[in-house]
Amino acid sequence: HELAEELQKEGYDVIPAKSGKEALELLEVQPVDCILLDLLMPELSGQETCQIIKTIPDRQNVPVLILTAVEDTKSMVDVINAGADDYVSKSGDFEVLKARVRAQLRKKQFDDEYRAISEKLLQKEVEAARAKAAQEIAEARTAFEPLLRNEAWLNEVVRIAHLGAWDWNLSDDAQTWSDEEFRILGL
Repeated sequence: HELAEELQKEGYDVIPAKSGKEALELLEVQPVDCILLDLLMPELSGQETCQIIKTIPDRQNVPVLILTAVEDTKSMVDVINAGADDYVSKSGDFEVLKARVRAQLRKKQFDDEYRAISEKLLQKEVEAARAKAAQEIAEARTAFEPLLRNEAWLNEVVRIAHLGAWDWNLSDDAQTWSDEEFRILGL
C-alpha cells in the first residue's frame, strides 16, 4: 500500500492486485503501461505470473518489474529468464524503484513509437508496391490492346476472304482450327 501511495504521488494510476491470479484477471479487462510483481505472491509466484503475461500477445511489450526482498542471484536470473524486464530489491527508499519504473516506461514509449513508425513504413511500402503493380498491369493492358485489335481484325479478314486457318503444335500434338476453317469444311 505504501508503494502504491508513493507511485500515485508521482502521478501514476495504480491498480493493486492481491495475487498473481487476480493480476491476470485484471489484465484481461484493464490496459496497463507497466506491471510490478512481487516475487513471492499467493497462488502464482511473480515469476509464474510474469511467464504467463509474456505469452499474452497484446501484453508482451508491457514492462514487468519484479520487486522482492529475496536477495540471491539465482532468483534474479530466473525471473529475468522468465521475461521480467527488471528486478528491484525491496527497501523503504522508493527512489530506485521509481527511477526504474520511469526508465521502463520511457523504454516502452520508445518501443511503441518505433513499432508505430515501422508499421507506417511497412504500410507505405505495401501502398507503393500496390501502386507499382497497378501501373505495370495498366502498361501491360496498354501493350496488349493493339494485339487484341490486330487479332480481331485478322479474324474478320479471314472470315470475309473465306480463308480457314489451322495450327499444329508438333511438340504436344495440339491442333487449333479457326471458326472459318470449320465452316469451310462443314464441320
